Amino acid sequence: MHADDDRWLDFLELHYRKQDLFTIEADALAIPVNVVLNLNYTLGKKLAQLGGRVLVERVQAAKQAIPGARMTLGTATSIPIADLPLQAKRAVLVAWWNETTDYDQNHLFKCYAAALRAAFAHGATSLVLPILGGRGGVKSTDRARVICDLLQQFNQLKPSGTFPVEHLIFADLNAAPLDAIERELDRNLYRD
Repeated sequence: MHADDDRWLDFLELHYRKQDLFTIEADALAIPVNVVLNLNYTLGKKLAQLGGRVLVERVQAAKQAIPGARMTLGTATSIPIADLPLQAKRAVLVAWWNETTDYDQNHLFKCYAAALRAAFAHGATSLVLPILGGRGGVKSTDRARVICDLLQQFNQLKPSGTFPVEHLIFADLNAAPLDAIERELDRNLYRD
């Protein structure tokens, strides 16, 4: 239990894993998807393969629950996966792209914020985040700054001491973006 005046960063632990994010045990796992929630891309395909028919049915049910069956860019929804052969309890599906996505820092900020909010909403104490933006052309240093800014802004919210996520795990198969994020957060996250 945290004191009422604790800030989120007072107890948040950051982890950096050069590892397949599907092999990391956590309460929640963020997966970038397109706005119509099809799983026809790298992480979505792997999620569907690991979760099977039941997972695909849950994604379809989540899609049908969204007005117009189309998410807004930079928003998220989640589905339970604890009973499936995956390491996480929930999959947070983040609307990362559509036909005209501008992969800028603002978009990156919105997507990471949506993933965190969805994890908070379900009481997740640990969240695995993929490193977004590489294929969209966002430089590692820019991604790192966005993540630092996001965490600092969440930390300033009055109820931030009540945010349930205590372990934020950044995962990628490439060490370079992880190293950039770790350097940025080590240097600038706790500056006032």
